[in-house]
Parts: sequence; structure tokens; C-alpha cells
Amino acid sequence: DAMTTGSYNNLIGVAAGGAITIGQYNVANGHGALSGNLVSNRNVAIGFQSLFTHNTVSSTDSYNTAVGFKAGLSVTTGTLNTLVGGLAGDALTSGDSNVAVGYEALTTQIVNGQNVAIGTEALKNQNVSGHGNNTAVGHQAGLSVTTAVKNTLVGGNAGDAITTGGNNTVLGYDALGANTIGNSNVAIGKDAMK
Repeated sequence: DAMTTGSYNNLIGVAAGGAITIGQYNVANGHGALSGNLVSNRNVAIGFQSLFTHNTVSSTDSYNTAVGFKAGLSVTTGTLNTLVGGLAGDALTSGDSNVAVGYEALTTQIVNGQNVAIGTEALKNQNVSGHGNNTAVGHQAGLSVTTAVKNTLVGGNAGDAITTGGNNTVLGYDALGANTIGNSNVAIGKDAMK
């Protein structure tokens, strides 16, 4: 509707990319996908209201990819995010360099980035004020993390009780499952240090 000089955009769906004026190389497929974008380039939004509010203040290559129902819903100026799954990274606004794959993965983080959440509800409650540098892979891995940083959690429910504890390395199902605030632990194996 508003396109003036934008080019190489592929827009399918009601209001998909409807505000683009000069943005280029964008793909929006789904009702309201990438509908707030005016000038940002090189984004992919597939799904109902994915990247709904994305809109950088200047023409920039954002390289955001959001696939799923409301994936990346609140991303405004964030860049370099890959968000796949229903409500994945839906609270992010200006966060950068995040990867969230799975239903409600990294769904509470608002700003900053450098997190990897793969699995249903992985890092679901995280909202770190700086770069989190957390990696959680597995169903509900790091589920309760709020402000903890620099954790590596691999396995179903790995480190799922951690709230503020940082620098933990966890590998195994339900490993470090009772730790909430402990730091610098290494737990390897099913139920290790539970």
C-alpha cells in the first residue's frame, strides 16, 4: 500500500509488509506479517503477525527471520535474530543475535541478546538486562532462568530450576534440576547434581 521506492519484496497476505516504503529484499507471508516495517531490509516473516512491529529508524539490513504464529511479534529495531515456532522470541524488541526455535522459546527476553534457545519453552522466562550468552537445548532447558548469564544447558529439563545462577555447564536429562542460584557448576549425566 505505502511502497514508494522499495524493491525485490515478496508480500503475501492481508497487511503483510503493508507499510514498506523503501525497504528491500523482504519476504512477508501471513496476515500482518512484517506489517510495521517501513525501511528495513532483508527480513523474512512467515506466519500470523510474525515480525509484526519490526521497524528500524533508518534503512538497514536487519537479517531477521521469524517463522511461526506471532514469532518475533514485538521486534522493533532488533537485528540478526532467528525465531522459529509459535510465540518464539515474541517479547524481543531491540534484542540482537538471538536464536529461538520451539514453542515459547525465549518468549520473555525483551532487549539485548546473544542467546540460543532450542526446544519447547527453552529459556522461556529469561529476561537478562545485558547479553545473556545462554545456550539451552532441550525441552524446557533453562525454563526458569530469569537473569542468569553464561549457562550452557543441554538436555530435556537441563538446568530447568536455575533462576540467577550463572556460568553453569549442564549435559543430560534433568541434570542440575534443583539448582536455582548456584554458579560455576558442571553436571554431566541424567539427573546429575539434581
